[in-house]
Amino acid sequence: MKKKIALITGGLGQDGSYMAELLLKKKYKVICISSQISNKKKWRHKFLNIEKKIIYKTINILNSKQLNKLFNLFSFDEVYNFAAQSLVEKSYSLGKKTILTNCFGLYNILEIIKQKKIKLYHSSSSEIFGDSKKKLISLRTNTNPTSIYAASKVFGQNLVDMYKKRYNINACYGILFNHESPLRDENFVTKKICKNVVEIFNKKRKYLTIGNIYIKRDWGFSKEYMNIVWKNMQKKKLQNFILGTGKLHTIKYFIEKCFEHYNVKLKWTYNKKNILGINKKNNQILVKSIAKLYRKNDLRNFTLKKKQNIKINVNIEKLINLMLITEKKFK
Repeated sequence: MKKKIALITGGLGQDGSYMAELLLKKKYKVICISSQISNKKKWRHKFLNIEKKIIYKTINILNSKQLNKLFNLFSFDEVYNFAAQSLVEKSYSLGKKTILTNCFGLYNILEIIKQKKIKLYHSSSSEIFGDSKKKLISLRTNTNPTSIYAASKVFGQNLVDMYKKRYNINACYGILFNHESPLRDENFVTKKICKNVVEIFNKKRKYLTIGNIYIKRDWGFSKEYMNIVWKNMQKKKLQNFILGTGKLHTIKYFIEKCFEHYNVKLKWTYNKKNILGINKKNNQILVKSIAKLYRKNDLRNFTLKKKQNIKINVNIEKLINLMLITEKKFK
């Protein structure tokens, strides 16, 4: 049986790393590309012990010549496009980079595969629904982006759909709600919380500083989501899909569960415009929710309308424990 060959763009990130691990277990030949590849940036692959099993290529997806050479070198069966400028708040100050990477990079890939029999998965985000008035979201919900990042993801979805209709390519996009893991970048709130809580109990930090603790999110586990993405890619004809747990939790709940991992219960008090999380036993301040850090134009609180008969095994409590246990090892 012919060994499948897969290309992962953005392969050094959280999702790309878990997808690479999965594909290797499925006996694929895996090629990961990134605009910058270094030992430091490979930390996720080293953590997963897959670094020596992957073919790395330093390629910028904005460079169509480099991409064409790559596609001529390998006969890819599947392409997983995770390449993106994915920091929502930074997308305002990095608007041009966000649009180029998230839109033009995808365009370059679509232009190459429109004449080839290659399956394509493009990663989208629930951020596209931004200021939606709906509490329950589905594929049919109208998009209403509130950031340049979200707007770029809407464009990407439209681009994939247009190429499917015009060139009959076998492609899909997945709209994924927040999905976290020990491999998250420290710029993301869940990783920041877990890292800071571990530092507090290692006496390297006095308290956690955070923004709005009453924001709600639908949090899943990246590794589990990548398995679902791969299964969807094995279908004969690819269909767009949306993926989440269908359950909402506040950042406050996430923080409380992190401290409960250390057998600490929090009580919350208001101090002017700020909110303090205090250890019930000794009245030590462990959390400061500061109004100045609140995110402008934040998402409304919404979750997935229907799970599409997909079973989610890792709930938020399991996810938090996994992230904390792993964070302790990092220390």
